[in-house]
Amino acid sequence: MGKVAGAQNFDGKNWHEQHIAKRTRAALDEQDRAFAERHAGDTLAELACYLRRCAEHWGRSLPHVRSSAEATLPSGSAVGRTLCGRRT
Repeated sequence: MGKVAGAQNFDGKNWHEQHIAKRTRAALDEQDRAFAERHAGDTLAELACYLRRCAEHWGRSLPHVRSSAEATLPSGSAVGRTLCGRRT
């Protein structure tokens, strides 16, 4: 039997880590899509309220925002991933 080219250089740990990272990215992408779909019609005030509930849930505080013009939220998908990932 012949040897498979490169078999002696196979790094199982590296392969496993890459496989886990790929699956993690796919799961986060799906959560991002679902979050964006669920919150597509939300106003800035509704998103801010959602973020506050998530922050309270995780024991974090959000800085006070004086006006809606000062509030800059990341894209809908990043909001979900940043604090909560799902509606509480």
